[in-house]
Amino acid sequence: MKAVLGYTDADVAAVQASMMILVGNIGSLMAAVQNNLLKGAGEEHLFGDDPDASASFGVQLSDFVMKSSAGNFSDEYCTFVAGMPDRVNPRPPASAFIATVGVIGSWISEVLASTVKDDPVKLAAMLKGWQKLLAINLELLLSSYAK
Repeated sequence: MKAVLGYTDADVAAVQASMMILVGNIGSLMAAVQNNLLKGAGEEHLFGDDPDASASFGVQLSDFVMKSSAGNFSDEYCTFVAGMPDRVNPRPPASAFIATVGVIGSWISEVLASTVKDDPVKLAAMLKGWQKLLAINLELLLSSYAK
């Protein structure tokens, strides 16, 4: 997927340059995840009436956010992401990860657009890098569903 999307060293650098901004706003990401995925309509749609499934997913998602915030997108990180669905008990539907990438992507766009607004070239590079990285993460997250 990296080659298909053309995820380049410039994209990696742009994502890494955005990390300090994003990490400084991590609380708002966790609030968005909580509000959109782990309670209310999101929880009901994704996890039915199983609060244990929602809680297990929330723990793994917190780990995912913390590992991602380190900005080290190594082979070890990719293995961690690909194995995430298998670490959630019970295993969530694939739509849970699709929704997660949507929530994270929206949050990244909002935070970066509000903080890097005075440098449209830098903002565009950061958003482009994140869109590619989120697509790669989504492929990794969904890869175990094809087994």
